[in-house]
Amino acid sequence: MNTKTMRLPPRHHRRNKSTTAAGPNQLLAGYLAHEYLNKGTLFGEQWSPARSEARKNKASHETEPSDYKRRRYVEVADILRADGAFMPGIVNPSQLARSLKL
Repeated sequence: MNTKTMRLPPRHHRRNKSTTAAGPNQLLAGYLAHEYLNKGTLFGEQWSPARSEARKNKASHETEPSDYKRRRYVEVADILRADGAFMPGIVNPSQLARSLKL
């Protein structure tokens, strides 16, 4: 077999990363930009720059639970940990807090 007459397999062209599909955030940004440029609204409401700067919210993790609820949770968690008690369906602290309705 002569190597000069053999054909090489077709080469695969690498795709450019810029031609891949846009992520969900880029798609949402595109929709919002289109809406704002065409209608002057964001999410169907007039956008006011003064309103957007005046609003400052606290993060949800900064709010502290009431002292009573915190003490109640600590007491039940200590009982479960020390005595080895078993509560069906409770395997982590968030489930314990949910069952205590905290």
